[in-house]
Amino acid sequence: MALRDSFIAGRDDDGKRVDRVVRRLLGDVPLSAVFKALRTGSVRVNGRKPLPADRVREGDSFAITDLSFAASSTGPLEEQPPRNSGTAPDLSRLLILETEDLLFLNKPRGILSHGPGGLDEAVLTYLSYKAGKSLSFAPAPLHRLDRNTTGLLVASKTLRGARAFSAALQDRTVEKRYLAVLRGRLDRNDHWVDSLERLSKQRRTLRSSLSAHRKAVTLVEPIAANGSFTLADIRILTGLTHQIRAQAALRGRPLAGDVKYGGGSEPQGYILHAYRLDFPEDFDADAPATVTAPVPDDTALRLRERFGAKILLSAPPGVIPP
Repeated sequence: MALRDSFIAGRDDDGKRVDRVVRRLLGDVPLSAVFKALRTGSVRVNGRKPLPADRVREGDSFAITDLSFAASSTGPLEEQPPRNSGTAPDLSRLLILETEDLLFLNKPRGILSHGPGGLDEAVLTYLSYKAGKSLSFAPAPLHRLDRNTTGLLVASKTLRGARAFSAALQDRTVEKRYLAVLRGRLDRNDHWVDSLERLSKQRRTLRSSLSAHRKAVTLVEPIAANGSFTLADIRILTGLTHQIRAQAALRGRPLAGDVKYGGGSEPQGYILHAYRLDFPEDFDADAPATVTAPVPDDTALRLRERFGAKILLSAPPGVIPP
């Protein structure tokens, strides 16, 4: 694979140390090689030999004058093919909204948020065509949805977007809402609070008696029911792995079709759709107050078959297309 020898610093590189940007460029090259390249002038910035602690400015031109030390690099020095290998999805088909800082995607069932063939690969491919790419910042999905959960997934375009969204998640100022089909009937609003423990080897989340484990807080509002199943609007105030699936199962109302958590078998699996995100007024990046994602066509059909046309009037606005 060919190696590039020139780069232009983007907005997200502005203010960073030269040695940190160069290390990102050189990928897995040893740190000693980074300092040697700077010391010998194999790396130049705007035609001059920089000091490691010099600060980068947007638009600075990096030139690699000697590539012999970077032959095994797996960083941005390597010329990447313009498109993915075909395993990652086409992001343009999933894109709901693109702002200056963030991408809002409607994740399909069966696709990973991160990993081989996942949305992280698709994000990198999509943004590889954009001007002003960063040399030191890698855009990526900023949170996760389970493989068979559908709906809103946010990915960063800029460092500002990544920092703002991560801070808002930590401060619990981003409100995340889901549609879920629960097994059993729920007739009133409910407030679920549990200490949950993640068992990584079993890939399950269980209730814990230890106060040290994180609290999961979930608000549940029934939308429609047919006696055996409930369509619920679920708002999570925390973001633990399998939070909704685990808490629903703990109350004897697992997601219908969620075999892992006792929800029995459904031909097309469970329904859990992240349909809405609400951002605080002081959100420090370019994002609207609210973003919604329509449910997939096959999911909308399943909901109508199970709950009838009345859910079109009672479901949250914009969730189920007419």
